[in-house]
Amino acid sequence: MKDIVWTHSFRDKFVSSGVFMFVQLNQFSKRGVDIRQICFKKIFNPFYFVFQLFKYYNLNPDILHSQYGSGNGFLTSLLKAKFKVLSIRGSDWYYHVNQGFVGRIRSYIATRLTYFSLGRYDSIIVMSYRIKAELVNKFPDLEHRISVVTDGIDLDNFYPMDKFEAKSLIGIKNNTFLIGLGSIDSNNSIKNIPLALKSIEIAKKSIPNLEFIFISNVPHQDIFKYLSACDVVLLTSEYEGWPNIIKEALACNTPFVSTDVSDLKLISKRTEFCFVSKPDPLFIAKNIIKLYSKLLVDKPKDLTVIASEFALTSVLDKILNIYKL
Repeated sequence: MKDIVWTHSFRDKFVSSGVFMFVQLNQFSKRGVDIRQICFKKIFNPFYFVFQLFKYYNLNPDILHSQYGSGNGFLTSLLKAKFKVLSIRGSDWYYHVNQGFVGRIRSYIATRLTYFSLGRYDSIIVMSYRIKAELVNKFPDLEHRISVVTDGIDLDNFYPMDKFEAKSLIGIKNNTFLIGLGSIDSNNSIKNIPLALKSIEIAKKSIPNLEFIFISNVPHQDIFKYLSACDVVLLTSEYEGWPNIIKEALACNTPFVSTDVSDLKLISKRTEFCFVSKPDPLFIAKNIIKLYSKLLVDKPKDLTVIASEFALTSVLDKILNIYKL
């Protein structure tokens, strides 16, 4: 068996920190694939960076997989290994301008460290076809190294519940048109929650029974109840790798209205129940109202089929293929 090491900066004591990665680790373990972890600390502190560089420099595993770009990917790229893999997820690729001065500097450094690291990796995994196209546009010589492998979801944990039952479980009235906001942090500027709230305010004028909830700080095993209770998930992000909340919503047969991020426009073209809008509250509200009207006469039937394409088992197979296992 090959020696496989994953590097990351996700601390498992935080509910939402790197959930996707820990789920994959658990499933690989069930398959008998042993993966060692290195959790880097304080990467942007020069002392800690140099200390960890020297500590792990001669690690030299068969496969060294950085689970994130930015400082994590840069540090990992400097370590010895027989085969190196980098996963690019979103915020390590996109420069985020709509934040404070310190945040913009940090985002600029993070994305540049990703750029500087790319050439040192034998394989590069990206979350969406959009990111692949953007990466190839900037670095055409790397095209042959790039694979699109979106983080998978465990379909045993995400499946449709009866909507009335789900609403009852989370304390929502049955006649409520419920919008779920897919945000880890309601103050996260990348998620652009003010745009979502403004859109909801406009839509509520036409849908008096409209309510919304933040699906935030919910135990991972309970998220499917909230997603099943929602009539729609609203995503107003400025950018995304591939939003897990949307994959999970589809698995619960819940449609989405979103801004044009990741590959969501491709998904919206495959079903009449999902809509992609430009980042304008009037247009987003219009699509919420359009979906509301559609749901009064029909229910989506094809969303779980789309979600099946993101099955965790299939994603693990793709990663093992990249590892040549």
